[in-house]
Amino acid sequence: MATGRRPTARVLVSPETAALLDDARIDAISTIRRDVTKTDLADAMVRVALNHMDEVVALLTGETK
Repeated sequence: MATGRRPTARVLVSPETAALLDDARIDAISTIRRDVTKTDLADAMVRVALNHMDEVVALLTGETK
């Protein structure tokens, strides 16, 4: 039985990162003065990270600035 809704993709993060994302969402809402869904925020964060892979690699290898 199809509901017509697309399945939601999941991004797995640690509980600590999830808490930081929740705080970032609150900050984003107060900054841009409109509702920001968790999906909107996650999409934006991942897109920015994909444009800064050098920083992502540095974080993963412990070579942060």
